[in-house]
Amino acid sequence: MNIFITGGTGFIGSELTKNLIAHGHHVTALTRSDASAAVATANGAIPVMGDITSLDLISQQATQADAIIHLAFDLRFPKPGTPFEDTPSGQDQAFIKTVGDALSGTPKPFVITSALGQLPADPMPTEKTAAVLDDPAFARSDRSASERLALDYAAKGVTTCIVRPAPTVHGETAHGFAAELEHLAVENKSAAYIAGKHWASVHVADIADLYRLAVEKGLPGHVYHGIGEQSLAIKDIAALIGQENQLPVKESSVADAPATFGWLSPFVSRDIWGSSSLTQQELDWTPQGIGLLQAIKNGHPES
Repeated sequence: MNIFITGGTGFIGSELTKNLIAHGHHVTALTRSDASAAVATANGAIPVMGDITSLDLISQQATQADAIIHLAFDLRFPKPGTPFEDTPSGQDQAFIKTVGDALSGTPKPFVITSALGQLPADPMPTEKTAAVLDDPAFARSDRSASERLALDYAAKGVTTCIVRPAPTVHGETAHGFAAELEHLAVENKSAAYIAGKHWASVHVADIADLYRLAVEKGLPGHVYHGIGEQSLAIKDIAALIGQENQLPVKESSVADAPATFGWLSPFVSRDIWGSSSLTQQELDWTPQGIGLLQAIKNGHPES
């Protein structure tokens, strides 16, 4: 298939591009700069200059492609007073509507990306858990509304499915939230955690495989969880970070989290976990990459 992707030059997107090409697909990647275009080209994709707000371009690319995978999302929290259409949530929904309209009446697969962190955490969410924002900390970058919009298009006959990746995605060494937690520990001279909180994790090669399987055989209206390890205690992650960096480990609290963890505070103050059992069964997906704790250890070969 000729597959149009957004976010194709990031950590996950680069791995996904290589995975798709290795399995016989052709990739066109949306790129925002000459530097990202160079990355896309190096990964084997054809770059197209623009961003997710370039809606005329997006509609054109969706019409020309055989399938679309949407990874891009602005993870920065918008400033108070930002018009909705300029918030990450507003831009994401406009993108989904543009592509959904362009694909109406066609069988073309459309895979969107959501997030585990905005699901109710108790009980542990599954693929059947509805996307209902239950934490006001995420209100201006809400992805649950994007899920509901995508499901509306699936109900109208668009072949739309949803991938919810684990909150921390790693490679052979730590990356993403786990790497940021380690950066904060070094900066603060102690590895902090909040007791009783957990993260799910997944290896980048496994999540790339999942996106490919979703675009190849995902079912309309279905949700898939990109989770390799479903419940890692943040306390254990912090303990290993402390050990590998020879730092003390200390317990923090939800009340003290903003001062201790900064922008990461909402992500360590609650469980962001889940099951991927249904995903593994339906798509015949088996996570095989190393776990997060081993990735952290690999980042310290001298220890």
